[in-house]
Amino acid sequence: MMDAHSLDHVAIVVADLAESEHLYARLGFDVRYRERIEEQGVDIVGIRAGDNTIELLKPLDNNSALQRFLGDRRSKLHHVAYRVTDIEQELARLKSEHVPLIDEIPRRGAHGSRIAFIHPSFSGGTLIELCEPPNDKMETWSEDDSELFLRYGRAFTPDWENLRSMFVRLIPPLPSGGPTVCVEISAGSGWLSEAILLHDDRTHVIALDGSHAMLAATADRLAGLKDRFETRHFDLADLRWLDSLPANVHAVVSSLALHHLEDPQKRAVYAALFEKIAPGGALLIADLVQPLNPVEQAAFADAWDDAVKRQSLDLFGDGRAYDAFCSERWNYFRYPDPVDKPARLPDMQRWLQASGFEDVDVFWEHAGHVLVGGFKKASASR
Repeated sequence: MMDAHSLDHVAIVVADLAESEHLYARLGFDVRYRERIEEQGVDIVGIRAGDNTIELLKPLDNNSALQRFLGDRRSKLHHVAYRVTDIEQELARLKSEHVPLIDEIPRRGAHGSRIAFIHPSFSGGTLIELCEPPNDKMETWSEDDSELFLRYGRAFTPDWENLRSMFVRLIPPLPSGGPTVCVEISAGSGWLSEAILLHDDRTHVIALDGSHAMLAATADRLAGLKDRFETRHFDLADLRWLDSLPANVHAVVSSLALHHLEDPQKRAVYAALFEKIAPGGALLIADLVQPLNPVEQAAFADAWDDAVKRQSLDLFGDGRAYDAFCSERWNYFRYPDPVDKPARLPDMQRWLQASGFEDVDVFWEHAGHVLVGGFKKASASR
């Protein structure tokens, strides 16, 4: 059945995606996702509007029905979409009530959804879409995800060795008599905590993760350094974990984690961490970035596939990691999903600067992944 009061999105056909996206940015809206659906001949930009979405649709073919619908206008309202929990059941119900349907079988929609259209003759000319979002269990990280990433995460992370090396090089030298604690947000298998601890034997690490399997793997990996680290279970999305961090930590690092937060949460984390980091310290974040356009998204997708294929052969001598990467649809740029909410790189840099960090820069980038961060000057105060 159709959920009560369940508006999913409003779709607008536009002549120029970049122009329309800029318009909404000026109004204060953020991009939720970008996607190309070849079989429907459309590029889509999803604009976050509270719990709902404004979808901007750009026809790929100037001779398509969608382009004919737009005509010579710059934009035109195309359809209103309502959320359903079981699209096959809802289509069967509507058919039994003789509601005219364009689609009797669901087709693929944006962002992992399944969709079907009701004929506009039913509603006096308004095109109505039924939209079944991805299954709820896809919207959170699971322990199955953790097990897969523990097995193949090194292959899944593009240019992993150079990323690890750059992290360690960018952490400022420990000051004599100063703070020695570094915090890792979402430690995963513990490879970054290990690299930091081995780089300077005065360092202590607090390793946070929301997965018990990940924390166990980190503890096992760091067992020989047991006096210099602690693991803590946390909920990344519940920002109260920030209150439990000690004051005056030397550095905070994170690898492939903060893209699970909404953009306002990311901004709040950056600002709160600035207050926790001691003068002379650093915040370093490796993460996915939101592509700025469909061409960039396609390039990121191809580059990430290539990196995983190469690293699978280097690490395992065969394509097993790459096969898992493909079968699990891990490539966000090819298969956007609700778990991942990467920010645009210019926004990440702007939020870091607004939080008080200086010398904000991009220190490494590969296949749609970046290492970005900034430093808290020795005399810094907000």
